[in-house]
Amino acid sequence: MSNSASHSHSSHGHTHNHSHDHGHHHGLAPDASPAWRFYVSIGLNLVFALAELGAGMVLGAMSLVADAGHNLSDVAALVLALVALLLNRVKPGQRFSYGLGRFSILITLINALLLLAAVTGIVWESLQRWNTTADLPAVEMMIVAGIGIIINAFAAFLFYKDSQHDLNIRAAFLHLAADTLISVGVVVGAVLIHFTGWNTIDTLIALAIAILVGWGALRLLIQAVSLLLDAVPDHLKLSKLQEYIESQVEVAECHDLHVWALSTSHYALSVHVVLNTGSQLPSGFSADSLIERLQQGLQERFTIRHCTIQVENQSLQDACC
Repeated sequence: MSNSASHSHSSHGHTHNHSHDHGHHHGLAPDASPAWRFYVSIGLNLVFALAELGAGMVLGAMSLVADAGHNLSDVAALVLALVALLLNRVKPGQRFSYGLGRFSILITLINALLLLAAVTGIVWESLQRWNTTADLPAVEMMIVAGIGIIINAFAAFLFYKDSQHDLNIRAAFLHLAADTLISVGVVVGAVLIHFTGWNTIDTLIALAIAILVGWGALRLLIQAVSLLLDAVPDHLKLSKLQEYIESQVEVAECHDLHVWALSTSHYALSVHVVLNTGSQLPSGFSADSLIERLQQGLQERFTIRHCTIQVENQSLQDACC
């Protein structure tokens, strides 16, 4: 559903039309995000992490203990992401006129830092166990890590589709995908250790996984910082937006075009649109119809749900310049 308000007033041959659109169209709306998937993932990962920690301590397998610690950090990250999701549903008010959606960007930043911290811990623990001569319980490691693959892959699958539209959910997905890869690495390492007796294989696989996870976390961190600084979201290009707006027959040009993130899945736009001269305008033209058409196009083509559009006469634009 879309709610729009247009205001038009004329003075000295200059027409201003302001339009604010708060509708949801295409893409993942904040209030439609899958909260139940967070509850399921948090519960499964918490139970498994505690079980893996206990198994690692009993078996003396530090790789399992380290993996359990990483899983527990991911549980904390999922809880933070859930908090961001719930706060994202808070309606705008007198104090926070846009609501609390930007909190989800802050949570994404924290999640990226948690991932980098987990990667640092994995690297440190792996280097500490370099060339260890202690016998590792390879079969038991395979069983425990295999269970971890199933749980983490299932949890990651729950978030995969929505991760394409929401940076906060993408962070949760990356956490779970990273857990799955780490568990796969533990299983592969355990198999190789079982047949070769070379314990250093476990360390090499852990370091390779840490590099992959760290690269993804770094990209997530850069995205979150960019959105906090009101950068244009990665999937949007100002040149494409300008091209679309100026493709309307009534529009001579546009200027002061700005796009920023209200949350990890909700974006806003403001722009000044300069009309063609009167002789070039189609019969029956109205600024309101142009604004409505631009709103709909920006929603459908670019998933921008909140638009502020100011319409100006070309004659005044020429006079000002």
